[in-house]
Amino acid sequence: GLVRRRLLRRLQARAVGGLVWQRFERSRAMEAGQAKGRRVPFFDLSSTKERGRFRVHDARGFEVDSMRRLPLSGQAGGQAGGDEAPGVVLLLGRRPGDHPDCPGAEQVVTVMFDLAAPGGGPDAAVGAAIGNEAAAEAWWHRHKSALVAPDPV
Repeated sequence: GLVRRRLLRRLQARAVGGLVWQRFERSRAMEAGQAKGRRVPFFDLSSTKERGRFRVHDARGFEVDSMRRLPLSGQAGGQAGGDEAPGVVLLLGRRPGDHPDCPGAEQVVTVMFDLAAPGGGPDAAVGAAIGNEAAAEAWWHRHKSALVAPDPV
């Protein structure tokens, strides 16, 4: 039934993207370290010096062909972000119609923060960089209530 199909879908995802999911599992293990009193990095292990990534939801729970990037620069007053957000890009995806909590809803999968000065890359129009991990984490805490809601933009 439904449980078997979900399990099969998970196994197929692991087989296709084994390395990606190993990173995901390592990241989850690091988060578990927080319970032992250690500070957990805000950025995901897939982050680079130029771009920090914060995983909001597991990407495996979204329709792959629905994924899109949304730069937040110039989104002042918008539901997602609320204020000017230079250097912030959302990766959005649509939940499948059979999702138990948010069927068919578009949600934020990952928030990407430009850390380096602008000057190229796929989102060069975003504008100034957010700066560092602490600034990115502070931005997230100011805006997370709007960004975790179904259909944030």
